[in-house]
Amino acid sequence: MTKLLKFSKISADIYASNILQKKAWVAINDGYIYISRDKGRSYWILHNIPLNDRPIIYFNDKTKTIRISTNKIIIKSQSKYTEAKKYLEPYSKKSKTSIKSKTSKKSKTSKKSKTKKK
Repeated sequence: MTKLLKFSKISADIYASNILQKKAWVAINDGYIYISRDKGRSYWILHNIPLNDRPIIYFNDKTKTIRISTNKIIIKSQSKYTEAKKYLEPYSKKSKTSIKSKTSKKSKTSKKSKTKKK
């Protein structure tokens, strides 16, 4: 069983639409995220949402940031960030486990015509 990760102002900076939230907190579990903001809340039960309808989740390992929809969570502890990423990454649209890899197509190069200057 996975444990519930909770982040508050002490352990993470939480932004909603690029505005730092003062009284916000976040709870993350396996496929579940709850964000309580200053003026409202958001939550997703990701395993109940079809893949195409899920919010896009971005991970930035360098800054320890998780972006989901218009919410940005900057986690201060590297170990807590790694654990939160482990819980949410399988439900991300860009995850290798949830999307088949796309085959790359070769692009055709166009030749430019050369003009002589007088």
